[in-house]
Amino acid sequence: MVIVGSGLAGLITGALYNNVPILEPLSETKIHKALLRFRSSDIGDALGIPFKPVQVYKSIWDGDKHIPLTPRAIALYSLKVSDTVSYRSIVHQNPETRWIAPADFQERLLDICKHRIEYNEEPCWRDEGEKVISTIPLPVLASKLDMPVSMPENSNRKIYISTCKISNSDVYMTNYNVCTHSYIYRASITGDTLIIESTKRLREEHMYNVYESFGINDAIIHSIVMNEEQSNGKIVKMNDSIRKNFILQATLRYNIYSLGRLAIWKNIVLDDMYKDMLKIKKIMNSPYDLVSNSI
Repeated sequence: MVIVGSGLAGLITGALYNNVPILEPLSETKIHKALLRFRSSDIGDALGIPFKPVQVYKSIWDGDKHIPLTPRAIALYSLKVSDTVSYRSIVHQNPETRWIAPADFQERLLDICKHRIEYNEEPCWRDEGEKVISTIPLPVLASKLDMPVSMPENSNRKIYISTCKISNSDVYMTNYNVCTHSYIYRASITGDTLIIESTKRLREEHMYNVYESFGINDAIIHSIVMNEEQSNGKIVKMNDSIRKNFILQATLRYNIYSLGRLAIWKNIVLDDMYKDMLKIKKIMNSPYDLVSNSI
C-alpha cells in the first residue's frame, strides 16, 4: 500500500499507518496556513499529540458593524467564497467547543513521516494490484486515470492567507466578512495569532478594518506576513452522483481509495477525514462493505 500526497490528510494518514510509503507528486510539502480547528480530540489522541479544548466565539462583520445571521448574510458569504448560494460555515454562530492543535502540528507530522516521503513521485495509477490511498484533488486523479468528470465552473479557487501576532492575547474568535467591497471572507484569532483569509491579495491598509472588527488596534500588532497563497483553498460543490461514481469506480477498477476533502471533492473537515480513513481501513479488510460505505 502507498499514500499519495503529503498535505495534512496524507500526513495524518501516514502518521497512523506506520511504515507505509508516502508519494508526493510535487517537489515539496505545502504547509497549511489557513484556519485549523478540530471538532474533537480524536486525531490528536490517535497521534499522541495533545490538542487544546477552547471556546470559540463567532460573529458576522459587514464592513463597519456586526450584524445578525440572516438569509442575506448567508447568501453574501457563500457567493464570496464559492460563487454559489449554499450553506457554508457562517450558519453556525453559537459559541462552540473546538480543539486546537499545536502551532507546529504539520511540522510534527512531517517529522514522523519524513523518512517515508518520496518527492516528485507517484504510483502507477492503473496498477490494479497495489492499494493506494489518494489525497490528491479529484479532478487531477480523474485526468491521470483518463476518466474525465464534469466539474462546475471555477470549481477550485485559490485563497490568500495573511497573518500577524497580537501581544498579550489568548482568545479564540472568528468574524465572517460579508461586505461586498472586501476581498476578506473570514478573520480569526487563535490564541495570539490573527489569521485573515481572502479571495484576492490584500494591502496592509486592509488589515485595519479587520483590527476594528475585533476591537483591537495596530499598537499591539506585530510580525505581519501578507498574502501567502494557498491553491485548492475553496472548492465548489459538484454533481454528487458524478462525484460518488468516480470515487467508487477508481476503487473498483484500480484499488484507489480517495481520502480528504480535495480527493472526495466535498467540503469536510479533518475530523470527517479521520472517520473516512477508519472506514477505508475497514473496507480494505472487507471489500463487501465497499458499495454501502462509498463516501
